[in-house]
Amino acid sequence: MNTFIRRAIGCAKLDTTVFNEIKQDSQALPQALLIVVLSGLAVGIASVPKAGAGGIFIGVVFDLAGWVLWSAVTYFIGAKLFPQSASKVDLSLIMRLVAFASVPGILRVFGLIPSLERIILSLSAAWILVVRVIAIKIAFDYKSVWRAVGVCLLAGFILFLLLLLLVVLSGVQLKPA
Repeated sequence: MNTFIRRAIGCAKLDTTVFNEIKQDSQALPQALLIVVLSGLAVGIASVPKAGAGGIFIGVVFDLAGWVLWSAVTYFIGAKLFPQSASKVDLSLIMRLVAFASVPGILRVFGLIPSLERIILSLSAAWILVVRVIAIKIAFDYKSVWRAVGVCLLAGFILFLLLLLLVVLSGVQLKPA
């Protein structure tokens, strides 16, 4: 099995040895980028019945933007607000691990099945969050998983506020589904 597939499966299975391997491999950023693109393609393909073919492009762009923003915010929170004395972390490391934590997002392609759409999207989002917590714990050498949970929750809250601000400033009218 090649390194990319082994790493993807290992991250999805929460294998900490794989996360540590990626942490040490500064050349893994192209693999990380591929994970994010595949995850974006999956959600884009699943959105085709509602959004048309343009949904594929939008899915990839949103996943790429989300990856960069989540990585940057998480890096700031973990490295500047809640640093672990022993942790030596850079943004590239966070980007690698956060990207590989997006592996469960590839399953969103099964959202094409109308009767499974909501459950697939919900389960993959929860799985991604759990994998991200493990990735952040390893990235920052946190002793407690709860510290990583706190960093991820704070990052999610900040990104939610940024998205809300963007929606308000853009004047987009949100309608209930």
